[in-house]
Amino acid sequence: MAEVDRTKQFLEIAGAIEREFAVRNMRLKPGGAKELLRAHLGWIANQFGITQRSALNYLTPETAAQLARSAARTMREPSPQSPAN
Repeated sequence: MAEVDRTKQFLEIAGAIEREFAVRNMRLKPGGAKELLRAHLGWIANQFGITQRSALNYLTPETAAQLARSAARTMREPSPQSPAN
């Protein structure tokens, strides 16, 4: 996977994720955008039965921005609390 991390396409998409989080005034830990992207690539690869390198071809900076917006919404939503016993 380290090979994919160094590609221009991967870095552009990770940058798009970072920008989307910044626009929403949400912080990512260092490397957080890459971690999010790696996880999503893993999911795509698993769903299609392809390598993560091939899965990268299914993403663009625009689709990555959508991923970031979705992740940002999920992170901002209050987590459901377990019912009191």
